[in-house]
Amino acid sequence: ETCPGSVRVSAHAADSRRAVPVHTEELIIPGCWISTSEAIIPLTHDVAIIYPQDPVLRMGSNLTASCWVHPDLGVHASSLFWTLNGQQLPSSLYKVLSPTNLSVTLAGLNASRQTSGDNLVCHNHKGHILAGSCLYVGMPPEKPVNLSCWSRNTKDLTCSWAPGGRGETNISTQ
Repeated sequence: ETCPGSVRVSAHAADSRRAVPVHTEELIIPGCWISTSEAIIPLTHDVAIIYPQDPVLRMGSNLTASCWVHPDLGVHASSLFWTLNGQQLPSSLYKVLSPTNLSVTLAGLNASRQTSGDNLVCHNHKGHILAGSCLYVGMPPEKPVNLSCWSRNTKDLTCSWAPGGRGETNISTQ
């Protein structure tokens, strides 16, 4: 049986809310249940969180992200690892901040490869996904040029301009 949006997990009997016990070594989805050696605990909060979530960053900047895991999981931060776009990041970039918090520092970020962002993911020791974040890295567009405004009365204002360069960006602007 699976939780919505999850991969196959080992499961026991589901309750009337269709919550499925999920072992700590499996992919964990909020709203499912987690099985520990002591009890089956309903998850009312996220079991793992990455901060910052979905940041927008300038090319060349640095980022330190942290993965916090719920203490009830019984997972130590030192057993976690990070991937960026499916490639495992070197452990030399990690820092254990507490028994439940592992950070990773990325320096000199390159532009995102796609408009959907780059995927920074925190995994448990077996490689299962605990939490993820999309990184949107690029350059903002340049300032517009040849800006001019005019009015034929004191009520309406009309402006025109030429856009600046788009820059190297997959960051959407509005």
